[in-house]
Amino acid sequence: KHINTLLNKFKQSNINEQKDAEIREKIERRWCDVNVGKTHKELGRRTGFVNKLFDQINSLEKKITEHRADVKERKTRIEGNHALLEKFKQQRCDNNLLFVKNLRDHMEAVDVLKLLRTDIVKYFNKKNKQISLIETTSTANGTNIEKDDSLAQTKINLVKKISKLGEFANLLDVGNKNLFMELTKFGDDVKKQSDDVHDITKTKERSAKQIGRKHIDNTKDELKSLETPSFDSSSDFNKKSRKRVLRMIDALIKHLKESRDRITRDEIKASEDFAVFHKNLHKENTH
Repeated sequence: KHINTLLNKFKQSNINEQKDAEIREKIERRWCDVNVGKTHKELGRRTGFVNKLFDQINSLEKKITEHRADVKERKTRIEGNHALLEKFKQQRCDNNLLFVKNLRDHMEAVDVLKLLRTDIVKYFNKKNKQISLIETTSTANGTNIEKDDSLAQTKINLVKKISKLGEFANLLDVGNKNLFMELTKFGDDVKKQSDDVHDITKTKERSAKQIGRKHIDNTKDELKSLETPSFDSSSDFNKKSRKRVLRMIDALIKHLKESRDRITRDEIKASEDFAVFHKNLHKENTH
């Protein structure tokens, strides 16, 4: 009986323990279910976070790649800009030197023309004086007129200056080059003229064969602008020649001054454009 009692107690104890175990199992299952759910939820959250991190990393890597490409492109562009700037600086320097030389040539040519104009005035004044002296002096009575050495020197100076102008022919346009050629022909004609005051009027008494084709009083000469009409006196012809030659010189001076002003304006504009270009290029390289 005592053994049966012990067995019953042991059996009941097992039953109670089984019930407790089942209760604990249910509690633990509920805990596991809750925590597994939480764990899955946290895992999903952290997985999303990790994916976002990967996206950010990929985005940063892409930005780094783009930045490196941009830096490389910018470096190449800056180097190209520096090379272009140096090229333009050299061109501007060369153009400025050419401008200075061109401007100097214009100024020198104008100065030569002004001096030539003075010599032309002196030349025709001396010729007028000699012509007047011849016309008012009775040479038939054997009166001699001394040779004027100053006229010869004036002719030499005049011819030299016209020859000097040839160095600046490149400054003239087509129309003014033709004008310069007329002036050169006048200089050649003056150079061939006699310094003897009596020869000034002798040409009218010579034959066409004696005169030749290239003398100032030849009506067939190419320099028709300086030919002497048969009805003009030496004095009148001299005045007309003077007026025409001075008009040519004044036209050349006017052209050279206008050309000088034009190249000066162009140089100022070119310098201004280069300064703006330099400023913009510097701004591009530093921003």
